[in-house]
Amino acid sequence: MSKAKLKDLLAELKKEINYAFALLNMYSQLISKENIQLMNGSAPGFFSLVIHSLIAQTMLQIAKMTDNKITCGKENLTFDLVIERLKKEKGDNQYTQDLEKKYKTMIKNKLTEDVRQIRNKKLAHLDKKTVLEENELPKMTINQIDSVLDELSALHRKICEYCDIKTIHPDGIMIDGDATELMRILMEWKDLKAKDRQVGLGGRR
Repeated sequence: MSKAKLKDLLAELKKEINYAFALLNMYSQLISKENIQLMNGSAPGFFSLVIHSLIAQTMLQIAKMTDNKITCGKENLTFDLVIERLKKEKGDNQYTQDLEKKYKTMIKNKLTEDVRQIRNKKLAHLDKKTVLEENELPKMTINQIDSVLDELSALHRKICEYCDIKTIHPDGIMIDGDATELMRILMEWKDLKAKDRQVGLGGRR
């Protein structure tokens, strides 16, 4: 595989990592005590679904990037595939072996396994035993999910450094109008609603 093609694979993985970080960042922006009060006072059902969806999609992002390179006879654009192509391009040397070892260690990490288990048994599939026999799935905190993403991002950087690829998308993803902006608008709406109520009460005196 040429360096340009390898760069294309790494660029796509970087997009997926950045998207996952953006989802997690929006979740973090929403769940402050003040914002929860705002959401509960405006559209609690809607925001409950949004918050659940942000976490679920973040886990799906992680799981699909850590899938096997081939499923059902078709290639997946995953870290597993990139490392295999890297070994073919650069040879089975100490550095590629080290990258492969880091990846396999990360895959076997309990937190990564927990994310994948939640994806496999609930998010992407509805495992019958999990549902009907109430088999409990792992419970993960935001910090734990974030740590898995950090590991993926660090591995991505190491691969890029080894391949001398420097023009991959930078960390983060620019979003015009994030959750903080939405909460600001909700706060303004709440203040206007309170003023209207005061005006209404004043008119009835």
